[in-house]
Parts: sequence; structure tokens; C-alpha cells
Amino acid sequence: MRKGIYLYDCYLDNNNDVIANNRWRSKFRKFAFFISICLATTFVCVSLGGCSLASFGYIKSNFLFNDGYSSISSSSNFNTVNVTITDFNSHFLKTSQIQGLNYYKDDQIYNFFYEKIKLKKIQSQLINKNEFEDWLQAQKSNSLERLLFNVMDKNLNGHENLLNKNEKIIEGAIVASQSTQDPNYFFQWIRDSAIVINTVTDNIFDEKNYNITLVGTFLKYLNISYNLQRTDNLSGGSVPDGDLKGLGEPKWNVDNSPYNDNWGRPQNDGPPLRIIAILNFYSRLSIFNDANNSNVTVHDLIKEYNMKYTKLETNFTSETDIFNEIIYYDLKFIINNWKERNFDIWEEVNGIHFFTSLMQLTSIKMTLNYMKTSGSFTTTGKLKPMYDSLIDTYEKMYKFILLDSGFIINNDSKHHIVETPEILSYRSGLDIATIIASLLSHSTDNEFLDNSLPFDVDDSSILNSLYYLINEMSQLYPVNLNRKSMNMGVALGRYPEDVYDGYKKSEGNPWFLATSSASELIYQLIIKIKTLKQDILIPLATESKNNNDHDIFWTLIFDNIAHIDTKESNIKNGNSYQLLLPYNSRSFNQTLENLFKYGDSFLDCVREHSSEEGNLSEQFNKYTGFLQGAQDLTWSYNSFLSACQSRDKVINMMSFK
Repeated sequence: MRKGIYLYDCYLDNNNDVIANNRWRSKFRKFAFFISICLATTFVCVSLGGCSLASFGYIKSNFLFNDGYSSISSSSNFNTVNVTITDFNSHFLKTSQIQGLNYYKDDQIYNFFYEKIKLKKIQSQLINKNEFEDWLQAQKSNSLERLLFNVMDKNLNGHENLLNKNEKIIEGAIVASQSTQDPNYFFQWIRDSAIVINTVTDNIFDEKNYNITLVGTFLKYLNISYNLQRTDNLSGGSVPDGDLKGLGEPKWNVDNSPYNDNWGRPQNDGPPLRIIAILNFYSRLSIFNDANNSNVTVHDLIKEYNMKYTKLETNFTSETDIFNEIIYYDLKFIINNWKERNFDIWEEVNGIHFFTSLMQLTSIKMTLNYMKTSGSFTTTGKLKPMYDSLIDTYEKMYKFILLDSGFIINNDSKHHIVETPEILSYRSGLDIATIIASLLSHSTDNEFLDNSLPFDVDDSSILNSLYYLINEMSQLYPVNLNRKSMNMGVALGRYPEDVYDGYKKSEGNPWFLATSSASELIYQLIIKIKTLKQDILIPLATESKNNNDHDIFWTLIFDNIAHIDTKESNIKNGNSYQLLLPYNSRSFNQTLENLFKYGDSFLDCVREHSSEEGNLSEQFNKYTGFLQGAQDLTWSYNSFLSACQSRDKVINMMSFK
């Protein structure tokens, strides 16, 4: 007979006497020991050709349950007690049996937690819901059109006349903005271009068809990448005979000539982001072929494009060519330079950065998975040395990121990611770049990404980073005052200490790409939780058990789950308490719906500050909310589209909208 507390809407597992029967107690202990060995093995191993890595406590306790009702075993002195709520809208108590196990009622403990823990009332938008949905659809179409307008392609948006008149613009160049003065962003950045072409790729394929015009846009991007790799510049030598350090050059003129003025160089995130973009295209093509029982190749796509448009001269004709001529050299650059100091995503700080490191790790992981699954070549021929070197680099980089980098703040007061540890003496380390890094390195629909990469969207350090950014910037930016008071998403900027106003140094402002990234992270969190098909488990911080805010993100979604004062109850001093929401229960789905509303509220913030015509600049003023900085920033539209794509996936998975 098993002892515990069961209530219709909330039940507690009392570990003081979890299993009274000695025979079952013995079996349980053997099972627990077996599970602990499995977890420990997982903890120190990465499933990659025998790599063995300690991952600094990176196995999460969330979602690890036996029968869904019992809590995980704890120490002999104190227990971990699951506070299981199945419906936040009901309050009926009854004694019952579940799976043949007896539970008993404890009204005082139940009522204490049930009355404390509530879903926040989140307002998802400031306008009528139907009006918001109409705006979303219009803005998605508008954003894709404006994004493509910043891609110099004769077959897009009437650029043929522009390109014919201006020989200094190379077809395929992706400009950061059409703005040419105050500020001048009419350049191509390796990082921005790779991130944008990733989104273009997401729009090429659907279930039954592909857009051959956008295929051509991708091929022209590859042409430019090939040529830029082979151009010496101020960062260093080029492919194939130079030192390859030139691949770290961040910014180029639109005629493919080097930008030779002073700049924050090198920036080592460009090559890995280019690899990620190319392999994302391969993954999309593979998924399309599987869904349609077809065998469309890169060679076929080039041929089809040339039949429809003027012949496109390329330096490659197949996946293998692209790997050997572009990806290969980007990989060599990463292998040789991943430990080297370089400038950050905002081109301001020289050091070692979380964003860059995670992009490098992701690109290597995706490449290894691609090399193992691709039929274009094997890992036993001339590429075997590269394959072995990638495995070795991946293991060293993984260990560095988790153990030696200082990327994780984990103390009694805070737990979040630090973008650049070297500057912690005068900056908080909080940076929207950490959120963007998590989004770019994790996807549920990319064949070459898997769950072994750290810092997924459900990682507490990532979620807490978003929490602290929201907390800081809701106070930094006066435009957020009303939204914060209504439990809505707020306008976010790059980092709290920012002083770039879009033109010069003065005061930092909110950025559209940062605000959209917050919504995307929340949508991706819903997708991850729903895909796992497991219970949600959230530690509760009580006065009887010290908690260092490791899961403080959830205070944005729930009321009263942090620093719960237990003095008024008879809760055992020293116990740990966890909120458990059973998979697919009412409380589980109510929580996901609350998350969805919260994600929508960030997009509503984008709506509030975009122009009536749907323009998204780089920034919007922290006082007035009006557009500021570079006009029609390509990355602003890109982040909005990425967020909307994730939102559409959530709607397809869930019953709410």
C-alpha cells in the first residue's frame, strides 16, 4: 500500500513513506539505481563517435517521472514533494485511488499551495483580437516583401533596372538596409546575410512545391560566398592558399570589394552561420524529397532555374561541390580560430562570446550529422581527416563552453547566460544575443540538428536570461510602463548598458529584432514542451528551502511560485516542492495557452511601434516609440518572420489561437 496525498485538482506525494511494502521498496531502489546510472552515463557522454564529455550538470531533472504521480526520491532527511495541479480553474477535493495506489487528503497543505499558485492574467494585445490577427497576416506579407527588397536579385522586387544601371552592385548581395546615410548600412555583412538567407530558405519549400525564384536567390548567395572567401582583406588571407583568417572579415561593399576602413574585426560568427544556412537548405530539400518520394538535387535545381531565367554561372554543380568549395574552408577556419578573440555580434567588444561559440559548436555538430547521413560522400575517403578533426574540435569546444568559458552565472542571486565574460566588471552580461543564439542552434524540423546541443529554448539559463532582460528593460524604456503593468511583453533592446541610439552614442533604445526574438523563444518553448509529451516540472521557491532563482522565468507566467512563505502552514521545514503539471492535462494546456498569450504580447509591441505602412527600422525611441536608426532593417523583418513561423507551428499543434 502506497501512502500519499491525492486531491481531485491537486495532490501531493509525501515521500516520508512512498512505498511501504519492502518487496516493492527493494524493486524501486534497484530501478532508481539503474536510472541513476543511465543518467550519469548520459551526463558524461555525447553521442558522437565516442565523444565523452562532462557537461557540468547539464542533464535536466524536468520531465523525469516514474508513474506521473510520485515525486523523485530525495535524501533520507528531507524530501522532494510534487505539487500536482491538473486544473487551475477547479477547486474540488476528493479522496480517490489512482492505478491501484491509495492517497489521502490533506486539506491544509493542498489549500495552501492551490490558493498560492495561479496563472497570471496576461493580456496578449492592446487591440481587438481579430484586428491583431489581421495585422499579423498583413505584416507577414509586408515583412517578406521588404526583406526580399534588400536582396539584390534581378528577379525580386523590380531590381533588374537597379542592377543594370549600377555595375557596382553584385547580384545576390544582401544589404543590411537601403539606408545610405545617417546611418549608412548599404553594405553586406556575412552574419546578417547568413541569418537572412536562412529565413529565405524556410520560404522556398512547402509540402508539395518549391519556389524556383527563391532557389535562384540562394544560389546567388552561394556565388557571393564563394567569391568573398577568395578575396584578401584586412582580417587576413583568403581561400585556398592564405591563412584563411580573411573569412573572419565581417563587412563588405556591395560590389564584393573589401571594406577597408576601421572596423571591429575579425568577427568569427560569419563562417559558422554560413554553414548553418547552407545545411538548413540541404535539410529542407531532403525533407521535401522524403515527403514527395522524389530525388530533386542541387544540380536539378540549377538546371531548372536556368531554363526559367537567364543562365546563372555558378562555381558548383552539386552538394558535394558546395561542401568542398565553401563549407570545407569555413570549417577549417572554425577549427583554427574558435579559441581566438574576436568582435561580438554588435561589433563593439573584442573577446570570447557566447553567441559566436554556440554558432561554431552548432555548425560543427550539423556538419558531422550531415557527413554521417549524406550519400554524396563517405567519411572514409579524403574527408576522413576533416571528420576526425571536427570530432576532436567539437569535444574540446563543448567542454570549453560548459566548463571553462564563464558563460554561465550560477550563484545565490542569479542564474543566466553571460554573453562576454571578460566585461563582467562593468556590464551585467545580459544580452539578447544569447536568446538569438539559442534560437539559431535549435530547431525541431532540421535533420542535422539534434538534442545534444546545449542551451535549448527550455534551458533555465536561457529562459532566465530572457526574464532578466525583460525585468531590466521594462524599467529602462519609458515606452514599457503601461505594458508592464498589464503583464504584457515589453520592448527589448540589445543589452541594458547600450548607448547606441541608431546614429551616435547617447542612449540605447528598443530594437525590433530583439522584441521579436523574445516572442520566438516563447513559441519555440511551447513547441519543445508539446513535442516532448511529458509533464512540466517547475521548482517552487519556499522560505523553508533556499532557492537561488534558477527558474525565475516562470514568475512571468504564474503568480506566487517564488519565495513562498510557508510559515503559515504545517509544511515540513527543509522539504523541496515542485509544481507538476501532468502532460495534456487541463493545467498543462492552460499553461501553454498562457505562454502563447505572452509570446503574442511581444509581437503586439512590434505592432504598436511599427509604422502604419508596416515599416520596421533598426530601433524605436525609448521615450516616444517612433522609428529610429537605419530604415527598413533587413534583420528586423527577418526576426519578425521567424517569430511568425514559430507561431504558426504552435497554432497547428494546439487547439487555441
